[in-house]
Amino acid sequence: MTWTLTHCPTPLTQTRQLVRKKTLEIANDLRRENVPDHLALALALRQARQWYQAADASTRAAYARH
Repeated sequence: MTWTLTHCPTPLTQTRQLVRKKTLEIANDLRRENVPDHLALALALRQARQWYQAADASTRAAYARH
């Protein structure tokens, strides 16, 4: 089952919505490549946080509309 903003692992419920959205996108891609759920989630969350910190406001706003 694909994770969504309304159906996601508990550790993500306390993250910013934009970080959660990016995390789920990355994690779902990793899961399609047969990466175990716990590892997909950990890797995706780290990458999403890095993306959020590096992205400027306009990039974040564009992604939010995506």
